[in-house]
Amino acid sequence: MLFFIMDGDDIGKGIEASILEEDIPGMIRITETIQSALTEVVAVVGQSGGEVIYRGCDDISGRIQPERMDLLFQIIRLFKDRTGFSATIGVGDSLHEAYLALRFAKCRGKGQLHLWNHRGARVPEIIDKTKP
Repeated sequence: MLFFIMDGDDIGKGIEASILEEDIPGMIRITETIQSALTEVVAVVGQSGGEVIYRGCDDISGRIQPERMDLLFQIIRLFKDRTGFSATIGVGDSLHEAYLALRFAKCRGKGQLHLWNHRGARVPEIIDKTKP
């Protein structure tokens, strides 16, 4: 099984703007939209034989079979379509590696998936099929 961590991109900025503008309906709308999208993501992972280990405010961690990597691209697109926010995913043989891949991906540009590579110097392999 491969571990993955998905994190919504720049959602905190949307919430922060709502706070600064005292836009309570906007905060509620963002929160409800994100939670609804995550509910769909969790369902898609489960229906595909994967497992969600953790669900947070705008992130999830889980496990999938290696042959189901396509599922991760699908949930990146689903999250963007439902929320208007991109999401970044890190993947590895452990949660630690998935987290390292996620952090690397966030530094390199968001809205993509990175797979931790065991060959050589352990440099993440960029896999980005989410952009047209």
